[in-house]
Amino acid sequence: TPAPRPVVVAPPPTPAPAALPAPASRLGSVTTLFGTAVTVDDRVRAVAEFIAKNVDRPGVEIEGKLGLLIEKHENSRAVALVPVACETPLLPIANQDVRFESRVPEQVFSALNAALNRRVTRGARRGVTSTDPSKPTVTYTHTKGMDVSYASRVRQTLAVTGDGGAPKVIRTERKVRFGDLNVLCPGWPVDFRFSASLEEPAAEPPPGSTVRNRREKDRLSYKSGCLSVDITTVHMTEGSSPNGPETMSQEVEVEVDGEVVDLHEEVKAYREAGGRVGRGGERLLEIAAELVATLRALAAVAGEAMGTSPAWATAEQRP
Repeated sequence: TPAPRPVVVAPPPTPAPAALPAPASRLGSVTTLFGTAVTVDDRVRAVAEFIAKNVDRPGVEIEGKLGLLIEKHENSRAVALVPVACETPLLPIANQDVRFESRVPEQVFSALNAALNRRVTRGARRGVTSTDPSKPTVTYTHTKGMDVSYASRVRQTLAVTGDGGAPKVIRTERKVRFGDLNVLCPGWPVDFRFSASLEEPAAEPPPGSTVRNRREKDRLSYKSGCLSVDITTVHMTEGSSPNGPETMSQEVEVEVDGEVVDLHEEVKAYREAGGRVGRGGERLLEIAAELVATLRALAAVAGEAMGTSPAWATAEQRP
């Protein structure tokens, strides 16, 4: 008898919050969806510069993932081989020597699922609907779907109805990767990777096209402010047969929500201001700071789940 598949656990149903206007820039007073403080340091600056370099047109997506940076030659975690003491972005030249595994252990995934659900429930209980940046509203959606990737690098996204009907193709696209910013995190059981990419519409693959893999996804998306935290259980089969050997992974990513913020416009303002605070470029710094702080808060949960949190993290970054 096959073992039951692990699934994401949705929080209890909550009433939909009232629509809120987009907040003005308030660098220095914003918090993450967990309520942890957002500050700008040189690592946040590195992320802001990465965004400014790669978002050169509308539609470019920015996301940060939890996972492990593996040194290719030793096939071991890179933080064991690089003499750094704290969170450290790598220069692009180092990307050729490492690969990123975008998965987390099951106990980390379960702990993050529970922590995010508590945040949704806590906000609903308080009836948080204000624009107070210290009390961000958190909403969630639960979706199931499938991605089918072809040898031509075209990907089709299919909606799964749940009623036993055949999956329906909802979009066909080709994902173009613009760049990655890898970050070593020796204080955590996970590393970070920031990515910039563009999903372009593509023609439907002709019948008989070679399938590289199928990824069946069960996802919860938690939205707050300009960010979406997505936790996903993925069941993947390689090759053309949907009945081939299956592998399971659990993934965590934080994406800048393009429906809330126009990154291309914010990058233009940041460049015009020369990246300086007080000259109109604060909003991009605010987005970068919230993105980094959210990943740090998630990493703190991962550290507690794995029993490897540094002592200072319990007070400073625990959600």
